[in-house]
Amino acid sequence: MDKIAAWSKKTGNPWKFHTLVWGQQQPSDANSASYATIEKWFDAVHTRYPDVQMIDVVNEAYPSHAPAGYKGVLGTEATKSGYTGEFAWIFQAFKMARARWKDASKTKLIYNDYNNIEYNSENTWQVNFCKAAKAQNVPIDGIGVQAHDAWKLKTSDVKAKIDAIAATGFPVYVTEYDIGQNGSNATPTAHDDTNQKNIMADQMPMFWMHPKIAGVTYWGITVGRTWRTGTGIESSSGVARPALTWLKDYIPKNLNAPCPPTAGIESREPVALAKSGSSMVVRQVAGRLVTGVERDGQFMELSALGRR
Repeated sequence: MDKIAAWSKKTGNPWKFHTLVWGQQQPSDANSASYATIEKWFDAVHTRYPDVQMIDVVNEAYPSHAPAGYKGVLGTEATKSGYTGEFAWIFQAFKMARARWKDASKTKLIYNDYNNIEYNSENTWQVNFCKAAKAQNVPIDGIGVQAHDAWKLKTSDVKAKIDAIAATGFPVYVTEYDIGQNGSNATPTAHDDTNQKNIMADQMPMFWMHPKIAGVTYWGITVGRTWRTGTGIESSSGVARPALTWLKDYIPKNLNAPCPPTAGIESREPVALAKSGSSMVVRQVAGRLVTGVERDGQFMELSALGRR
């Protein structure tokens, strides 16, 4: 994690801490943790990474996924905080996180889960979660949708479920998107490659152009070294599969598309380009690449690249 944080500072790219509260991949005695112990853990993360740009505060808390075994402890504290309902223990974790990472313009606090833009039960639960969070003024800055199964579904159906979450007012982060195409084979066939590329070309533009999607993370790069078979988009020697080739072509061509602001990190009102006397340029401002309009010798910033 230290290496990731150092890379972020060196390159100017954002990074995300994953995760503070989860019911898996934790010490064996975590389920019996006291509230003081949970606070000690939060404090330790904040001390080490006080300027992290994003945090998955709670991960996979849908009842049949992987809610933390110590949620009862958080629930008790949530009652003291005035939170109510089935999501109260989750809300308490966000209150704890905001008490440490105080500036929402610098650190985004995200709830992350899977199947919430693929299947009805999880999507309904997520929408109800968002509505309750808004009603109780919980300091949540975005909803993470892993989207591991999105490639199996019609893009229009996936979009409809994203729209349902977005309608509650939260930005959406596609956090673990991947496309599994090569079955059990170690080496994808030309048919697998074509299928993966076609799915990427169908779904990624929807993600990219959606007014409430703040960013997309592809989950696993190298064939044979990803958590699901067939999801890699380059070979072990670094040769791009067609899906990656398509992606590298699509994104540069659409950098100036009407994408949303970066979920509160930086927001700008729309700017109408004059028919003459102005041009789109990219400049380095304060160590980051910035797209803007050059007109009459003045530069107007439109969006910050590398902050999505």
